[in-house]
Amino acid sequence: MSSFYNKRYFSEIFSVLIIIIFSIALQFYQLKTQSMQLGIDWLFHYNRFYDTAMQIKNFDFQPYISIYGFQQSGRIINVIYGPVFAYLNGFLLIILGSWYKYQLFTNFLITFLSASSMYLLLKRFAIRTSISLPLSLMYSSLYIVQAWAIKEYFNSWGSFIIPIGIISGIQLLENRKKINIFLLTFVISVAVQVHMLTALLLVILFAIFFIIALFIREDRLDMFKRVVISALFTILLTANVWYPLIDLYSKNNLLRPFVNMDMSSDAVGLQFENLLSAGQTVSFLPMSLLLLFGLQLLLVVFNKIKSTIPRLLTIISFILLILSSKIIDWTGLAERVPFVTIIQFPWRLLTPAVCLLMLAFAFTWENTLSEGLNGKKNLKKISMPIILTLLLIGSTGPSLALSRQASDIWSSDRVVQSKNKTTFSTTDPDELRASFDSTSDLYAPFELMNKSTPDYLPLKYASLMDEDDFYSYKEYENVAISNPLLKVVEKEQKDGKLLISFNSDDKEEVLLPFVVYKDTVVKYNGKEVYHKDLNLNNIGAPQFEVGKEKNQFEISYKVPKLYFAALFTTILSWFALIILGLKNIKIFKKGK
Repeated sequence: MSSFYNKRYFSEIFSVLIIIIFSIALQFYQLKTQSMQLGIDWLFHYNRFYDTAMQIKNFDFQPYISIYGFQQSGRIINVIYGPVFAYLNGFLLIILGSWYKYQLFTNFLITFLSASSMYLLLKRFAIRTSISLPLSLMYSSLYIVQAWAIKEYFNSWGSFIIPIGIISGIQLLENRKKINIFLLTFVISVAVQVHMLTALLLVILFAIFFIIALFIREDRLDMFKRVVISALFTILLTANVWYPLIDLYSKNNLLRPFVNMDMSSDAVGLQFENLLSAGQTVSFLPMSLLLLFGLQLLLVVFNKIKSTIPRLLTIISFILLILSSKIIDWTGLAERVPFVTIIQFPWRLLTPAVCLLMLAFAFTWENTLSEGLNGKKNLKKISMPIILTLLLIGSTGPSLALSRQASDIWSSDRVVQSKNKTTFSTTDPDELRASFDSTSDLYAPFELMNKSTPDYLPLKYASLMDEDDFYSYKEYENVAISNPLLKVVEKEQKDGKLLISFNSDDKEEVLLPFVVYKDTVVKYNGKEVYHKDLNLNNIGAPQFEVGKEKNQFEISYKVPKLYFAALFTTILSWFALIILGLKNIKIFKKGK
């Protein structure tokens, strides 16, 4: 038992406690005002998680079409957008029981996990606690992490994966050290299950490390074999994601998620005149981060860094910083090379840039600056307060200010931060706020507010995506939100199917409030209506002639048998990976 209380364990326990306290402290204004913080993407992601929550609660699973969320419109989202993570969030929502508790907990979780993963990254390279803890807290307080808490930007969830990804990536640069297949595979697989674009960022990073490793490693053939094995293993671990992607895109003209042609407006500004407002949005760097980049640049220029890895990390981090910034004409590049729009927002490149910078800076402080402080006690004593001051002023302050602003909006007549493309069934702010009460049904907010985000809708023609007069938001709103038929329809869910019924006074053609994919099965009054016989509009909603009687529609999805094979493969592969991980832990313990 005495070993438990030794200096090492005390340091780690102390660090975890500080991270927990800090993660709670960042929610000060939200806790104080008991407010929700409803940003740009809350309706999209909360609909995703509500859908999975109700599937779990009712034990009524439908992996493809939405039968509870997204206006019960039968659209496909979760199966190709982080399915496992969506169900984990749905489970959390059921356990916590209200949107307020869910928001508080996930805001805490993203801060805690991001700080912890950065701490693990720095500790992996033997950085002392007095350096690694403040840097970890600083990282978790940056807007690139807190954007989930403030705006519901899902990209922020990748912020806890990327530091662990860098741990696995840097091993490629460590000559004569065997590459850990488990870690390399685990990180990419988790990224794919959470957020595909985070996985893409990691693949880009790994590609950079791999190319560099070809020049500095002696065991190139063994490295290549291990990377290939890891890639094949990752495919098995993520089969439940890529199979539906291939299946759906091969059978349907899926509408791409938001294509940002004005990418320069979402790049990071590095202008000196913006320093005072830095950190208020993703468009600017906080002062503390600018100082870290500046100091690291000076150390590189004056040749103070002697070891190879810190130099490489510094160079890569600066390249990524430049790529994330307005220095690059992203709008012009998007016009010439449309493929680059896949990243949507250039500021996303800032997350790996910051992670690499902090590791390079920690290396520098540990290996260079610390040596110069050995004989100077006074300087050594003020080193920690300097870091903490940078942390509090440069990062935490702006984050708290944004949190306060979001809480103030909740308390105002606006309630939500953005009303763009959002339809309200009431303008009474008190009624809107009341829909989030713990006594209200989880679906209550969606009865009052709806956003017509059209991602992954099945288009009639692929060319519609490029037509200037095609307004996908308005088309979806007409089908699932403002459709006059919604005033008389009744909806229910049973056995993974969506049941819609209504009475009609006359024989007439109506626009039905759901969309149809190639494998969607539609039955009218008990009889199947084949896909080729449906008159579908631009986004796959049926224009249907109903009778003067009770009209009943049953919407289900013909889930491919190969999907279940892919899901089974994924589950078995994760069991195999866990066994491999436990084996690695045993080997590690024996080697100590």
